[in-house]
Amino acid sequence: MNLTSINDDDLDRGAGPRRVSYDNLVLATDNFSNERKLGQGGFGAVYKGYLHDPEMLVAVKKISKGSKQGKKEYLTEVKIVSQLRHRNLVQLIGWCHDKALFLLVYEFMPNASLDSHLFGKKNPLNWALRSKIARGLTSALLYLHEEWEQCVIHRDIKSSNIMLDSNFNVKLGDFGLA
Repeated sequence: MNLTSINDDDLDRGAGPRRVSYDNLVLATDNFSNERKLGQGGFGAVYKGYLHDPEMLVAVKKISKGSKQGKKEYLTEVKIVSQLRHRNLVQLIGWCHDKALFLLVYEFMPNASLDSHLFGKKNPLNWALRSKIARGLTSALLYLHEEWEQCVIHRDIKSSNIMLDSNFNVKLGDFGLA
């Protein structure tokens, strides 16, 4: 598929992630303000946002304009990963490509990534939480490798891709290399 001419029909699937307008994402992230920036990765920046329809907090990944690998990641996420449904996988809520911009909209993880707890200034995780995190990650990998209709190999498992929800449940994310 040509990355510069993506057709909405190629990405729309009915159920699951939906197209979100760029204007709604600008509103949700306060025009991608630095105050809303959650992090910066190799393929772009991630911003905290609030969608009004449906009402929810989200994380919006804005793929860098010059990143060909980022655009491939975008296509992988929208076409393949959006079909995956498991309690320990970050859910893709929506997507947007407008002009030369590519954006992915995910459920928001209030406890950030595991690396922020392991290497940041946050309180250390107790052993019960560490065990819960290990079990959640194992469950996600079992689903990807054996329980879904085709084997999916993540290829980039690291603490910064292991997200934690409000109850410290694991949500494995960032499938761009899968």
